[in-house]
Amino acid sequence: MKKLTLLAVAVLVACGTSADQGPDDGAATAADAHAAVDGIGASSFSIARSGARLKMRVATTADGSKEFIGWHDATLNVLCSFTVMADGRSRCLPAPAATVANQAASANTIALFSDSGCSQPLASRTPACTTWGYPYADFIVQHGQVCTTSAPAKVYQLGARHFGVYWCKASQSATCAMIDPNNPNGSFCETQAGGLERFALGPEVPLADFVERTFSVE
Repeated sequence: MKKLTLLAVAVLVACGTSADQGPDDGAATAADAHAAVDGIGASSFSIARSGARLKMRVATTADGSKEFIGWHDATLNVLCSFTVMADGRSRCLPAPAATVANQAASANTIALFSDSGCSQPLASRTPACTTWGYPYADFIVQHGQVCTTSAPAKVYQLGARHFGVYWCKASQSATCAMIDPNNPNGSFCETQAGGLERFALGPEVPLADFVERTFSVE
């Protein structure tokens, strides 16, 4: 089928007169022919583009090929990825970033705390993570539950590093258990969180500070 289509296009190109074609018309027609044969129309190419604040991250190879791989927030100077918030809006939140558990959204998530009453949450992240040359953002992201206001997503400034004893709840209904890094006890919480860096939560950052996107059908 491809050979027949290309042949038909070639015949049409050959039959055109000099009056019908400008100096670039032949090249354009040939490109259109290949696009038509491959089932690719001009409107199907990527329309990703940088804006005033969000800039495209592009991977480039030695032979000149390029691939869109994500977004960079030029105002905050962080990588970001879009997340649907509790209000249904999609915003580009810092990533990679430390995270803090939201057991109201996911009851079986391990949560870390700085106090014996498990009332002061700690954020955590794996040590020395970088993504395409970018270090962690100086933010903490608490992922929420979509389409509900009972467990919304939140973003905090990164607080001070927490060392020493901390407390853990293996689930929302679990007891608050102390973890002493200097005296390992082999508990489930310790095996899951023992190698993580822990941080206090800084001030909450308004979600409106992050770029929102909208959707359309074109």
